[in-house]
Amino acid sequence: MTVTAVTAAGQQCSKDGCVNSAAYRTLSKPAWCLDCIADILLEGGLTAAEPFIGPEEWRLATCLDCGVQAHYKFEYTLDKNAVGEKTCRACHWTDWAKWACQMSGEAAPARIYSREEIIAHLDKHGFDLVATTVDVNDGNDPITRCRSCNKISAQRMGDIGWGCS
Repeated sequence: MTVTAVTAAGQQCSKDGCVNSAAYRTLSKPAWCLDCIADILLEGGLTAAEPFIGPEEWRLATCLDCGVQAHYKFEYTLDKNAVGEKTCRACHWTDWAKWACQMSGEAAPARIYSREEIIAHLDKHGFDLVATTVDVNDGNDPITRCRSCNKISAQRMGDIGWGCS
């Protein structure tokens, strides 16, 4: 991966044994080099699709399991890694739907919304439909693009009404 970034002069990567300069500066939190950031993303099940510009910035990434591309903050991946959870929300909501079916005794999830209803709901709240996860769950968890900021995310229908994060 070829990435251009401003290094944090004098601040060493926080990974034990790494001698590279950190890709960003911080006063109280750890900071990593670009190679270690890539490794942290891999641990979270992602690979970067855009250059790293900071730990709190949205960055497009591709899920290694399902292939969905969505925006995540690096700090979010760190948080999910800390609890042993993959970062990808499309995979998360798919697993959640399977778990919900098991708990309810359903063989397969019931489709609650038609594609047209999903599109209308998204339109009402300022999102465009990128895809649905219909192949792996009930299809009620669309992949959306915010019209204001262009952020792509995997969401549940019930969460879309809150608007873009």
